[in-house]
Amino acid sequence: MMRMLLPLVLVACASDIGITKQAQCDAVLQQQEDTVDAPFDVDGDGAFDGANPDCAATYAAIDLDCDDADPEIRPGKPELECNGVDDDCDPATPDGEDVDADGYTACEDCADAVAEVSPGALEVACNSLDDDCDEATLDGADADGDGLTACTDCDDTDAAVVGDFTVDLDGDGWTQCNDCDDTDIDAFPGGSEVCDNAVDDDCNGLVDDGCVSDYTDTWSLDDTIAYTCTFGVVTMDFERVLITDAYPDVTVNSLGSGAQPGEMTGVFTSSTAFSAEQVVRGSCTEVYTFAAEFTSMTTFDGTFTADFVGSGCFDCASQSWSFTGSR
Repeated sequence: MMRMLLPLVLVACASDIGITKQAQCDAVLQQQEDTVDAPFDVDGDGAFDGANPDCAATYAAIDLDCDDADPEIRPGKPELECNGVDDDCDPATPDGEDVDADGYTACEDCADAVAEVSPGALEVACNSLDDDCDEATLDGADADGDGLTACTDCDDTDAAVVGDFTVDLDGDGWTQCNDCDDTDIDAFPGGSEVCDNAVDDDCNGLVDDGCVSDYTDTWSLDDTIAYTCTFGVVTMDFERVLITDAYPDVTVNSLGSGAQPGEMTGVFTSSTAFSAEQVVRGSCTEVYTFAAEFTSMTTFDGTFTADFVGSGCFDCASQSWSFTGSR
């Protein structure tokens, strides 16, 4: 009995029965795909892997994922500002707003409203701006290393001089560099000189310049000068004096019921201090000294001494008083 041979073509077809279609990003449900192209949406966000050529050739851009490992990234997602991520898969969407249109968004621009200021700009000296958005770049040179640049330093060659052209501590309109005393609102260049306050009010280097001080007047003492000796030959009793200011000369007259000391003459030893004396010579030499210093135009602090020297002084003993005068 002869065997019948199957056609060779049928044997070849039989060998294809076990071949199955592989998963492909082609919008067709392949035998190894549960859903159409499911293996090509790894993060499950509904957009296919844009890096796969088959997906790119099959689907529109709105369906292609630029990062198929992150479900928060896909076309249609809102762009989050300044996170460094292309959330919506659209390179044309900036990561942040660029208000001044200088090519840098607010994420990197330290002044996004000023087009001249950006990380790519050059630092301009002494304009008080961080032009290049780099705090390490000084606005000017600091030659003396005192922390103030030449833009603000009164003397950038001396570290001990740290006055600032931009600081006005006392609010008088004059900065540290130009104000002779930036802690006193009443002292500034061109100010009015106030007499007898020991302050350079107009910042010209002189105190009380232009002031005419005249202490000529009758002054009252806060203590009474009273003393009697040698059986009433010496009598002092006064609490007022007449001072005649004839700078540098001065005279002091006691105003009271006593005979001594009378008129004492002397000189100013400074613009405010003076000493005047009366000497009565004899077997008992009487030396009366009035010394004082004006503390204002209306007050002075002083001392009065009465010294008695010689054999004829009998019961007279040297005396001293301290007081304050006023007018």
